[in-house]
Amino acid sequence: MKIINKYILKEFLPQFLLGLLVFTFILIMERIFYLTNLIVSKGVSVFKVIQMFSYILPSFASMTLPMSFLMGTLLAFGRLQDDNEIIALRAGGVSQIKIIIPILLISLIFSGFMIFFNQNIVPNAQKKFSKIYYNIAYQKPTLKFEEKTFFTLQNYKLYIKKINRKTNSMKDLIIYKTENHKYPTLITAKTGKLIQKTNSIKMKLFNGMIQQKNDKDPREFNQLYFKEYDINFDLKDAQKKIHDYSKSTINLTANEIKKEIVNLKSQNINAINLKIQYHQRFTMAIACFIFTLLASSLAIMSTKHTKSIAFGLSLILIFVFYALLTFSAGVAEKKLLTPAIALSLPNIILGIIGVILSLRVNKK
Repeated sequence: MKIINKYILKEFLPQFLLGLLVFTFILIMERIFYLTNLIVSKGVSVFKVIQMFSYILPSFASMTLPMSFLMGTLLAFGRLQDDNEIIALRAGGVSQIKIIIPILLISLIFSGFMIFFNQNIVPNAQKKFSKIYYNIAYQKPTLKFEEKTFFTLQNYKLYIKKINRKTNSMKDLIIYKTENHKYPTLITAKTGKLIQKTNSIKMKLFNGMIQQKNDKDPREFNQLYFKEYDINFDLKDAQKKIHDYSKSTINLTANEIKKEIVNLKSQNINAINLKIQYHQRFTMAIACFIFTLLASSLAIMSTKHTKSIAFGLSLILIFVFYALLTFSAGVAEKKLLTPAIALSLPNIILGIIGVILSLRVNKK
């Protein structure tokens, strides 16, 4: 039996790693483009970007590891089924349960580890990512500035045609200042320059115009031309974010969530979102085992070509799982069930289906 177990594990491991690589690449591709843009366009150091990349990997791993168990199991047992090796093993007296036990045990061990991983390692990595990002945003005020697109900064909407991030200089600016007026104040300038101070950013504009429409009659407006005009942006909020980054729910470890729940209860504040976050991490961890149980039965039940449809089948099952997860979170928010029970529904439903399929296959 040891030889059979080693053979099955040898078949499973490459498929699992392939699934991990594929799903991680799909999910992280957008972040890779964003982080690359930080280096190329925003002037952020390569070392800082590599640090940020390493800190976002755990959050993706919490999603891709269960997916990889699903796809790896489908591919491994699909290949064995397609080549009639499952039939040969069962003809030799090896039951379906014994065939899948090696991978089930590994998935169970991973699920146990993933509980700790999701509740502690992922939040701490998120904290470090947030801290680095907000520090960069504070030190590099042009980080949020984009060329040839409107973006919002405090009560201003800005459009900048050209930005030189090395000199912090700008060309062809259009700025709308939204105040208590019915119509925003329009400010245009041919050039501009950013000057960073301790608690603020000064935007110096050169050779421009300020236009303010009359609230009562928009056909009337005041127009002022200037050679130099200053706009000050307060950075106290940005500094506050640097110190408060850890307060976000996704950045809280299990113990921190528990303490925050107790704190909110003492103030008679609803802590349902924290409870959902806490139990959702358990659900994602246990999914490693549930996906393996379900996928092994589906692969063995199929007749032919399971390996060729494994990726598509994986996507369908992942969609069903996340649909159930979203539904269960909604049930918890409406207090129809406790968060612990509601967030367990996806694994309970798919687990029951997996057990039924396993028993059916084992009887054949």
